[in-house]
Amino acid sequence: MSKPPAAPVATMSVASSGQGSLRQSKAAVERVHRLRLAALLTKACYRLRFSCETRATTLALYYRYLEASDFVVGAADEESTHLLASTLLFLAGKVGEMTRRLRDCMNVVHRLLELRKRGAKQRQRHAAGEEAHAMKGEDSAEEKKEEQELPNFIRLDADYYKFKARIVQREQEVRTALRGVATAWTSHNAPPALASDSADSAL
Repeated sequence: MSKPPAAPVATMSVASSGQGSLRQSKAAVERVHRLRLAALLTKACYRLRFSCETRATTLALYYRYLEASDFVVGAADEESTHLLASTLLFLAGKVGEMTRRLRDCMNVVHRLLELRKRGAKQRQRHAAGEEAHAMKGEDSAEEKKEEQELPNFIRLDADYYKFKARIVQREQEVRTALRGVATAWTSHNAPPALASDSADSAL
């Protein structure tokens, strides 16, 4: 009797290896997005003048929340990123006893996201052949206009108050997700502000 062909086994092996490489590439992209959001949080902590301990608490809250939830940074839009970053900064300030106004957290994240978008546009222009113009240190008229029109603060309209209410709701979701996480935060145990729901939101 002749032996059965081994082609199906080879096909399955190639298919499984292709799926494995695809998963690895998706995981690598997600790691990049997580690092970018961590860098944004670090810059926001600096602008909010958080102490070193509170900065560490902010990043600890961020990574513990990613472990405890199904939030995917790479699949999130700008609004979801703004919502999560503002929530983590506001909560970390209360945990570290360096409470900042919720509006200040929102404005800092808003400013950094706008700067990130502007930087992406400038990189696209340079890739299109404006490197020589950039090396001269001269800004185009369009870039100067964007610099002048770049908003520093969020407008106090109906959308602002709706977004503010969503941050308060997300804070409770973060507290709930992290309540069962029994790991070290910085050099201390889990902050008591996360263990109880009696802490009022300083808006």
